[in-house]
Amino acid sequence: MRTDGKPRSDFEGRVDGIIGGNILFAKPITLDYAQSRLSFSVELTKKPDFVFDLLPQFPKIPVVDASLDGVPFNLMFDSGAALGDALLINKPYHAALRELAGDDKATDYQCKQVRVAGKLLVADKRCRLLPFQHSVIGARFFFRNLITVDKQAQKIRILAAQAGAFDHEPSSQAEVQEKSTETKAYLPENMSAEQQAWEKILKENLGSFYYPHYVKDKKEGKVSAWDYVKDDPKLPRMLIIGDSISRGYTVALRNALQGKVNVHRAPANCSSTAYGLSKLDIWLGNNKEPWDLIIFNFGIHDRRTGNDQYVANLTTIVGKLKQRSNKVLFVTTTPIPEGAAEFVENASENSNRLATRVMNEHQIGTIDLYTAIKPEIAEYQLPQNCHFKEDGYTYMATYLAPFVLKSLASDEDTPIP
Repeated sequence: MRTDGKPRSDFEGRVDGIIGGNILFAKPITLDYAQSRLSFSVELTKKPDFVFDLLPQFPKIPVVDASLDGVPFNLMFDSGAALGDALLINKPYHAALRELAGDDKATDYQCKQVRVAGKLLVADKRCRLLPFQHSVIGARFFFRNLITVDKQAQKIRILAAQAGAFDHEPSSQAEVQEKSTETKAYLPENMSAEQQAWEKILKENLGSFYYPHYVKDKKEGKVSAWDYVKDDPKLPRMLIIGDSISRGYTVALRNALQGKVNVHRAPANCSSTAYGLSKLDIWLGNNKEPWDLIIFNFGIHDRRTGNDQYVANLTTIVGKLKQRSNKVLFVTTTPIPEGAAEFVENASENSNRLATRVMNEHQIGTIDLYTAIKPEIAEYQLPQNCHFKEDGYTYMATYLAPFVLKSLASDEDTPIP
């Protein structure tokens, strides 16, 4: 069952049976979601970051003594709980947390820290106050860490995973600010004046979540979606505007179109339509040079934008893009899985429906990336996360490249693919 009481829908394909707790806990069990492996042994290759005692009064489930902002409680580890990045706190602890929150009717509580055996387990988490049998930390925690439950020894061992730098990118401007750190500008001495100008634009616009990642990549000699592009004057110029999904496929699309198209990217996670309207002139380039093609998307960051506002913002954006390029293509928003922190029911489907209507009204072509990637979600999307593995972004780039070339080769303005 899901936390809202509805039947779960995240089991696809054939199911021959379910292994229950009596069997699972007969031996130590290690869950390694990164490698899609389950083994009946202790498989930690390094010294675990945490070793906690399990409470013996719960023989069939892994429960530990914990504290939440100083409030003692029992916490169950449940790899099947689709809670996104939140914790579920059951009824015995609601009064204490509501007192801390200063709201005797609160249904959510933003905790500062959860500790087990005095050690910090998680921090800055949303806690959902619901009348369940146990307080639970769910599947997202298992996806991020290598965990062994050993009921024989009454221990749970946790090896903290090193997540990919962009596995948990911000999905709102508020989250961008929350995850920010400050970094000095990247300006090596051998840069051309044009590249230095681009680096300054990145410093001013990438923000203090993305810019430190970018500088780190440059210092390590890695390629980046925001690398300076020196145009080949013989090739057409294309601009990508979009959120972290488009950031993910930018490098792969640039590689797929190498020698055919100069592939540029806006100097930002382009976020929502409202944010786009405030930054579009910068992203399009202040030199007013026309683009041969612009491909763009707004959707995931607009998941809580009202329909009328989304349509109005998108319509204004389309008008501005058409002033800078005769060829503009919209890329549909990819699925947001249930359990993801960004999940809003039918959000991508709704925004794609509205966006397609706007594009048709303004004779803008639409590339249906949503439909293309949906059958491949299990293979390519990160668990309970709107983002994708690197090979997922490569898959997207391979799908998008022919549409780009078709559009650039066409004599029509904004052709529909």
